[in-house]
Amino acid sequence: MRGFWGLHFIILLSAATAAAEPAYMGPIPMKNHHPLYVSLLYPSPESALTAQSFRWRIDVNHTNIYLYNGGKRWLAAIDRELTEADVNLSVPITPGKLEVGFNAAVYGSSEGFLDGLIRWWHGRLGVRGYRGQAETGDYRYEDAIYHDGEKIVSGEKGAMFGDTGLWLKTILHDGEKVKVAGQLLAQAPTGSPNTGTGSSTWEWGGRILASMESESIIAHAGGGVTFPGQLNSGGQGIPMEPMYAGFVALEIPVTGDLHLIGQSMFNTSPLKSADIYQFSREWIEVTLGLKYLIAGGYVASFGLSENLNQTAPDFTFHLSLEHVVFN
Repeated sequence: MRGFWGLHFIILLSAATAAAEPAYMGPIPMKNHHPLYVSLLYPSPESALTAQSFRWRIDVNHTNIYLYNGGKRWLAAIDRELTEADVNLSVPITPGKLEVGFNAAVYGSSEGFLDGLIRWWHGRLGVRGYRGQAETGDYRYEDAIYHDGEKIVSGEKGAMFGDTGLWLKTILHDGEKVKVAGQLLAQAPTGSPNTGTGSSTWEWGGRILASMESESIIAHAGGGVTFPGQLNSGGQGIPMEPMYAGFVALEIPVTGDLHLIGQSMFNTSPLKSADIYQFSREWIEVTLGLKYLIAGGYVASFGLSENLNQTAPDFTFHLSLEHVVFN
């Protein structure tokens, strides 16, 4: 798998030689659908730019998740597909300098349709599946997490509302080629902790975002800390540790309208004490995709994501449509 993604990364870099002077489109706003993180405050990658005018974006992320493992205290039995649809709104307080934002999510959980396709895809890449996955039938549905013998998450099929995100973002450095922003984050408990789409408590965080432009490529990076809520079901509250998360992204203009994107998201575990590695291990993924300027400031995005350290989820694809006024 490393060779496959490395080849695509080289293709992305070589495309930069034919690029015109870039305009920012930003990273792909991929979501982390690891079973622990779905309900937690986990902001998507974005550039350091702030809104010049009212801006909206609609995201759809669809994920195949397979996770079966158990220890003395923890047990996860998850085989499902998850679709998340998000509406994101950004409102400038001072155009190009300070913005406030809002995010609302709806989740849909089902047996899905990707099992056979992913097995074929991973076979082409030479990627081994998760332990026991080959012996498991396709299109099954199971979604449960146990702690000390008690079921604390019991996912349900169908549509469910998630928690609601809020943010305040301001420019800290507004250079010609380098821009740096600070972002304060909050998440209101509007989802359901029992189904794994909410954390039952307010969550807070902050991060620094940077965008650096050259003649043929734009680099984006971000990092910070969030203070998650808790896994809480049946009267049992399990606190989470602070989670440190970041991303790096390369945005390569092929034409004025088409930009290729290569990026990676990563984070520490908020549950290092768990005795199954899928919960205690750091998480990292890689995403390859593109953004295309349609007309009038409308940008369509597409991305494919693979987990790199066998923790879950297995595979995610992303679609989005946004309206942006560029600096």
